[in-house]
Amino acid sequence: MSIPTILIPGIQGTKLLNTNTLDFDTIWSMIQSRYETIYDLLLKQDSRFEVNPKSIIERGDVEDVAYREIVHVLERKTKQPVYIFGYDWRQSSLDTAKRLANFVEYLKEKLSVKKFNFIAHSMGGMVLGSYLKTLQGNYDSIEHVIFAVTPFRGSIQALISLTMGEGGIRYPMFNSSDEFRKIARTFPSVFELCPTYQNAVIFEDGANFNIFNPDHWQSNIGDDDWGMFLNRISHMKAFYDRQNPTMINLREIPLEVRNRFLILMGIGVKTKNKVIVQPESPDGRVKNFFNFDSIDSEGDGDGVVPFESASIYKNDILTLGIKKKWTDFSFHALFLHDGRVQSTITRFLLNQTSEHFNGSPWWTVVDDSVTLIPIE
Repeated sequence: MSIPTILIPGIQGTKLLNTNTLDFDTIWSMIQSRYETIYDLLLKQDSRFEVNPKSIIERGDVEDVAYREIVHVLERKTKQPVYIFGYDWRQSSLDTAKRLANFVEYLKEKLSVKKFNFIAHSMGGMVLGSYLKTLQGNYDSIEHVIFAVTPFRGSIQALISLTMGEGGIRYPMFNSSDEFRKIARTFPSVFELCPTYQNAVIFEDGANFNIFNPDHWQSNIGDDDWGMFLNRISHMKAFYDRQNPTMINLREIPLEVRNRFLILMGIGVKTKNKVIVQPESPDGRVKNFFNFDSIDSEGDGDGVVPFESASIYKNDILTLGIKKKWTDFSFHALFLHDGRVQSTITRFLLNQTSEHFNGSPWWTVVDDSVTLIPIE
């Protein structure tokens, strides 16, 4: 039976084009060198629309360096096609999940198939988690699912990008903090990526911090557009609603389905995992100052997604850690480019999960750089 694979890239993994130009001007790309039109990405409160009335931003092709090799490896080893689901990563994962649902139905009819493998990279895992929620318990179309470096509970890096405007989620096109803030603060996706795991953000005096309370945020963050800020905070609160969250709780999926799920996370890199909220900034101009550089602000992770966020399902779904090697460049962004990751994924998709001849688990490699994240 033919089982194609759907690949869902992460944030910034898809080029964005202004289709209201004669040459489909590339507005975002990892190798973009012309940034005079970067403000075309600015969104209104109604995120369906850009601020610039002449801009109509749509997806282009995915980033070659991040995904070309994994596509070729999968198609060669599984003998099945890979379909790439590129998307506008500025938008909410909920909206993108609805587009993914339409894409899956389209492929079902086009290919006359009933099942798919899914591989989701980074924020693509949030899209996939939101899509799984829309299935309402019917997982007949799901064969294997692989989440790769997914920030299930967000990342400090997203908060940094909204606050400081630099470092963030690796936006190399911005040449100043001010430029980045104004653009990133209009993206629903970046707010959805803010950290929600326990003790990610805490007040210096030990009081509870509520990331969904705008009064708890650094006081100057809404300066650009207070109405926009309140709108995006409200959206984020709805996205993570405790009674009806947008992303499915993977523990609620039946065990026989979860047994076909795999989570891969990066480890061995110092990763921001905590923010201390101080009463004011050193210069006294800002209240609720976000200190990203406290003594205990770093832990393990892949450099972008902390252990605390990537490992939340380790007791329920097979979760493997891939250790960064000194030769790895941009470990998180190029995670699927790693040969160990590619081998682990192909074995899992091909059900090559028997122990090695020496009794070691199927995922092990000679240098022990692929390890099981222990159950607690």
